[in-house]
Amino acid sequence: MNTEHPLTLVELWNKQLEIETKFVSYSNQDPTYKATWTKEYCLAIVREIGELLDAVPQSKSWKKSYPPLDIDNLHEELVDIGHFWVALCLLWNLDPHRFVEVYLRKHRENLRRYGSEY
Repeated sequence: MNTEHPLTLVELWNKQLEIETKFVSYSNQDPTYKATWTKEYCLAIVREIGELLDAVPQSKSWKKSYPPLDIDNLHEELVDIGHFWVALCLLWNLDPHRFVEVYLRKHRENLRRYGSEY
């Protein structure tokens, strides 16, 4: 694992923006336009989740034997999911700073829930 200089969330967002602006207009705030792209990104995430499950041989409980796990492929599928997830964040103007703010709030709430009989 390369830990010399992991990208920040801001850098990841900017890299994804390089790709997405070739296809999507983030200045277009039309609800139908945003709904269409939300659907497309969500469907892409679902497809990638299927590929992720396929990358984990042991997820097929009906099989009697499994090929070796290809961890590089598994990591690639996780990153593919991340690409579309960041694209959704960009579409809905969820910047890295706001993401961290909401994440930390939700994290505190989850800790509270898990500490109770939720």
